[in-house]
Amino acid sequence: MINNIHKIVPKMRLFTWAFLILLINLQVAKAQWATVSSGGVDTVGGLIISSSLGEWDVQTLDYPGGQIQWGVQQPYRMPLWLQTRLSGSLLYGNAAATPLVGTEVQLRQGSQLLASAFTTTGGQFDFGMVDTGQYQLTYQNPTPWRGVNATDALGVLRHFSNGILLQGLYRQAADVNARNLINAMEAQSIARRTIRLLNQFAAGDWLYDRYGLSIAAQANAQNPSMVVPITALCYGDVNGSYNPGAPLRTRWVPVEPRGVMSAGEADEVYEWPIHWLEGGNVGAITLEMQVPEGVEVDQVVVGQSRVGGESLYYHQTDDVLRVAWYGLNPWEVEPGGELIRLKVRGVPRAPWQYGSESEMADGWARPISGFRLSMPQWSSSGLEARVLPNPMGEWGRLWCSVPSLGEVSYRLIDAFGRMVWTGATDVNRASVFEVELPAERMRQGAYQLQLVWQGTSGESEYRTIKIVKN
Repeated sequence: MINNIHKIVPKMRLFTWAFLILLINLQVAKAQWATVSSGGVDTVGGLIISSSLGEWDVQTLDYPGGQIQWGVQQPYRMPLWLQTRLSGSLLYGNAAATPLVGTEVQLRQGSQLLASAFTTTGGQFDFGMVDTGQYQLTYQNPTPWRGVNATDALGVLRHFSNGILLQGLYRQAADVNARNLINAMEAQSIARRTIRLLNQFAAGDWLYDRYGLSIAAQANAQNPSMVVPITALCYGDVNGSYNPGAPLRTRWVPVEPRGVMSAGEADEVYEWPIHWLEGGNVGAITLEMQVPEGVEVDQVVVGQSRVGGESLYYHQTDDVLRVAWYGLNPWEVEPGGELIRLKVRGVPRAPWQYGSESEMADGWARPISGFRLSMPQWSSSGLEARVLPNPMGEWGRLWCSVPSLGEVSYRLIDAFGRMVWTGATDVNRASVFEVELPAERMRQGAYQLQLVWQGTSGESEYRTIKIVKN
């Protein structure tokens, strides 16, 4: 727009003047350097102004993006950009900030879906150039809900009792009942879903820390861009323990045999104690146990050294028994002390095992690593033996149960019939004992472990165990 032009030759035609105004408005905004003087041919940005029709002089010239006054350019003002490149990342709220891969992130305005993008291996997404305005980001996460157990229930209860403080997204994750409240009811819902008595939280499975989005025009930017980091979390995972990148397959660990369970009537209810070999301070217990064939679980209670069974939940689905226990008053368990007692019917035809989802935590909801569990071994009228683990890796143990005093001898033979190892153990009473297998002598492959028990009264028994070395 031209504010003031003086001393222009009267003979300039009207259409020439209109054409000059149009060109200035369309193109002079591109100028980043310009001078104008009288006479000759001068350049303002990309526009050539000819004064060949006569003399003229520019005092003040305004145009979008700047001003020229008395032939000198004033500070240039870049026009606002009306589009911004929108990109970002979607990460899980654990310590490793694990990328959520293959998730569809959607850009919306109200109910209108404007664009969608899938996250890459690093969790990144990119919508390209987006107009200024108000938007919403939503996502459809294919990653399964996980990472929640009795440790999280204890964390919620500790938060409610002012023992610990959950903040930010972790506090939102505690509100599993969508009541805008966090108390013992939320802890109970977490425990009930841990054992699969509850299939879904009222709040849903996933939450994230960004929904609304404002994209504003940016000044003085050559390539305007906006990078939006998004953190996601499973509802109930208040300690961020879930690793979405880890394999989902459950690994089973045999419970170490300690002691002997005596036989009784066929319909008798047996009480199988589960012991914690290391012992220590415990505030939450999550067990996922594979129930052996031939066993029916009637009831689960806390160990006899713990008074009361507060906050104990259990549920069996098919052959998997899940147990969740937590309490504000930490439990001091002696080494080898009893944690949980199972009341069951039937005789197990295989060893008890616990899954990789099992976890123990101390009184402040801090997970305990490397814990080991043990249970009594079923006692029969003869020799019982098994190798754990089998298949075995860098180590393996032979567990034997004998009905009376005598001697157990054993020979380890490879697939070609060659003797790899032999030994014997004297037993002076009916007992369970263990023998370390010579894993360092065993290459990968199949083996036979032959055992012979010779009792002092002349009775004897023979067992063969097939072993695979990985």
